[in-house]
Amino acid sequence: MSAGRTVWDIRGVLVEVLRDVTFRLAPTTAVDARVLLDFAPKEARFRPAHDDILASMTRIMQPNAVAVIGASAGEGKIGNSVMKNLIDGGYDGAIHPIHPKADEILGRKCYPSVTEAPGDIDVAVFCIPAALVAGALAECGQKGIPGAVLIPSGFAEIGDVLILTGAGGSGVLLSDACADNDLTLMPMPDDLDSAFREYIPPFGAAGNPVDITGGEPPTTYRATIDLALREDRIHALVIGYWHTIITPPMVFAELLGEAVEAARAAGNDKPVVASLVGDVEIEDACDYLMERNILAYPYTAEKPVAVLGAKYRWARAAGLL
Repeated sequence: MSAGRTVWDIRGVLVEVLRDVTFRLAPTTAVDARVLLDFAPKEARFRPAHDDILASMTRIMQPNAVAVIGASAGEGKIGNSVMKNLIDGGYDGAIHPIHPKADEILGRKCYPSVTEAPGDIDVAVFCIPAALVAGALAECGQKGIPGAVLIPSGFAEIGDVLILTGAGGSGVLLSDACADNDLTLMPMPDDLDSAFREYIPPFGAAGNPVDITGGEPPTTYRATIDLALREDRIHALVIGYWHTIITPPMVFAELLGEAVEAARAAGNDKPVVASLVGDVEIEDACDYLMERNILAYPYTAEKPVAVLGAKYRWARAAGLL
């Protein structure tokens, strides 16, 4: 490059004159980005005291009250065998059968949920399909039950994950996170691909991830989420939301909460996690979903998928996969 010379024009503006220089104008892209820096010291991870651990283990190994979730009066049912084993085996503590439609099982008053059973419960025995376990575990947490014994069916079939997103970039990040956490993305069957395409625009993508694009209204989110929740071949749902004016964060949170609540009421409680990206409004939306037992995290694609991956690693370690 040859040297230039500096001159001043008549308005006093500095002008840099460069001779024999070729300038290439590159296209530019406007980006609205937020960088979050947190220099506050991290809180130490909670670790219960030795006496607290011992007290909890004593409640589990020597329970005064047991709840049988999925208790049954039907011969040959797991819930029936567990009830009989407790009664015939001489257990002298309280036994609470849990079933949403029964009034009494084997002479014991039945309750629709552990949250409605009286008194403290030390152990809950799960005799329900795997798809219902997450919701029942949440209720055990609300009740303060320290121990859980799982004898569920259906975990062997769990593993195929579907990603539903409103932005292609989110889908890429969530897909990478699934690979990092040993989660299998479900191959999209032709009939399910066609079903999703009924709701998304022509320029959307119905494979896996399903990209409904960022300009879609709440009705598109709700229709595609409902489809994913009721489809038995989808075993877990990962949702990527990007802040838009058309579907604001709280509108998205409310419709997702309603969709999951309706699915749970119909007996379909598959794992659902969500990644929300956008302005600070997404923090309130995440809090709203967390209060409804839907795992949702702001500003990250990795954390919700890591939690889902941890669930599957636990299931494998427990011999349920």
